Amino acid sequence: MNPTGTALITALLLAVTAALAALVFPAAWRARVVGTLVAGTGSSGVWAGAAALSGHGWDADLPRLLPLAGMRLAVDSLSGWFLLLIGAVAVAVGVYTIGYAGPGGRGAGSRPSLSLLPVFVGALLLVPAAGSVPTFLLGWELMAVTSLGLVATEHRHHAQVRSATVWYAAMTQAGFVTVLIGLTWLAAAAGTDFTAVRATAGVLSPAVKNAVFVLCLVGFAAKAGAVPLHPWLPRAHAEAPAEGVEHAQLSKLFFGRLDAPGARPIAAGVCYCCKTALTTGPDGAIYAAWRHVYPGNLRDIAFAMSRDAGRTFSEPLRVSEDKWELDGCPENGPAIAVDAASRIHVVWPTLITESGKETLALFYASSRDGRVFSPRVRVPTSGPAYHAEIALSSGGALTIAWDEAIKGGRRVRFARGAPSADGGISFAPLSIRRDSLGSYPAISAARDGVVAAWTAPSGSGSQIAIERVR
Repeated sequence: MNPTGTALITALLLAVTAALAALVFPAAWRARVVGTLVAGTGSSGVWAGAAALSGHGWDADLPRLLPLAGMRLAVDSLSGWFLLLIGAVAVAVGVYTIGYAGPGGRGAGSRPSLSLLPVFVGALLLVPAAGSVPTFLLGWELMAVTSLGLVATEHRHHAQVRSATVWYAAMTQAGFVTVLIGLTWLAAAAGTDFTAVRATAGVLSPAVKNAVFVLCLVGFAAKAGAVPLHPWLPRAHAEAPAEGVEHAQLSKLFFGRLDAPGARPIAAGVCYCCKTALTTGPDGAIYAAWRHVYPGNLRDIAFAMSRDAGRTFSEPLRVSEDKWELDGCPENGPAIAVDAASRIHVVWPTLITESGKETLALFYASSRDGRVFSPRVRVPTSGPAYHAEIALSSGGALTIAWDEAIKGGRRVRFARGAPSADGGISFAPLSIRRDSLGSYPAISAARDGVVAAWTAPSGSGSQIAIERVR
């Protein structure tokens, strides 16, 4: 069999296989399988292009594959160059997809995204291999539609992507219409087969030639994003913004297990210099809380949980509508704990205005199911609060630690939570035996209370102070 035809058919079959694999494989394996098959598709494209360049031209008629006009494939040395280039890029994309999409099953790793990618690559290979006008239009439109789906992958997380999707859909379909008009005009004058078109090109009138050229040029330019038909292009690249909330989308929160390979993304748009909190519940569920960057540079606390050992996580949930607007990093993340009844407790600092002045206050919220959090409750402090930590003793007592600004430095403070008369929770300060000058506390439950440690000043340096809090 002709090596060019064998390679091209292999590439198209691998593309179909990859699209089906994206629909059936679980998230943990989806990107690896699809990425490998896409790389295989590209390799077969390189093989087809190299075979065509070495003199193995190939054509095939499939009259029943498309209604009325049928389908015709024809590969010569010119289309071989395009197949070689597309295949080489597809190999790199397939390898990159394995790591970029990851095992999280969202965004670029979702079923829709990974099923569209191999179809897009297959359509790219089909366009230069088209031997007739109907086949070319089929490949072109399939490429346009699948690329539109890929542009829309992150539409739920980026307003720019939603805008780009609308613009791109309008521009590509308008471009397809102009190409359709141009090639239909050409087919009416010279026939649908490109071999016939080449044979009659010399006798076509200049008016037909010029009109077809202009129409196709406009259509191709709209799809390629050439100036001035490019308004969709910068909007589609919301993953490479300059600053602020869009820049924060580059920061992603990942989860990985020491006893399992790979890591999976939980969310994008994470405040990368604020600490992330992670804990487990009595049933083995995994809980995460972090400071998220919401539209408008609002840096509030988000939460997600996993009930399948970290293979998948719930969609990020906003713990509280604090609306802390800051074009920078607060350097203050949340702390999280889960009690024996699987109730989730979260504590965090946020900016408030009090008596006309801005200050950092400490707040607490809880949830019984991880779907809805209680209204935030303020934890009494004596000054701006930083670096909150939380622990539950064996008896269920809730202890919070933080450091707060005082004149000349910082001091570590503690509070104990107890049920209030209105059914909520109230916090009372705890005192300890030793001086608590210092910062960055850490606390952990012990049999008879809570053990706390923090960084304390010592002469010209520092030391780790440890104290039992009862």
